[in-house]
Amino acid sequence: MEFLLKRRWPRFECKKSVNAKIFWAHRLMPFVSVKLMDVSKKGFGFTSERKLQEGCCELRIRSFPAMMGNIVYRKEFKNQAGDTCYQYGFYLTTQLHKTQIENLGCRGVINIEHINNDPKQEPLG
Repeated sequence: MEFLLKRRWPRFECKKSVNAKIFWAHRLMPFVSVKLMDVSKKGFGFTSERKLQEGCCELRIRSFPAMMGNIVYRKEFKNQAGDTCYQYGFYLTTQLHKTQIENLGCRGVINIEHINNDPKQEPLG
């Protein structure tokens, strides 16, 4: 749990499977289908069976606007069947709203602001 608190933006695990498509990240294919694992205000974690290129690309999720960002992290792992899969980190150019995160199946999101927010503090100005 302490590992999650060290992140700049807290991550919320997607409770149900969320499918998405990544555009412009593969040399031969126009898009690759991926599965979202977790979400934060500024990005997504997803898995894919295809090896994608790091850099600028577009992520599309049904009923969401197209989101631009960068693939900034890649990790290779073996799934239960022994096939090679890849885990990616996608950094968005814009922030997600709390409602958008909840619509992705991340229920129980009470406060997605920085972890050190103190409700007893007076607002500035």
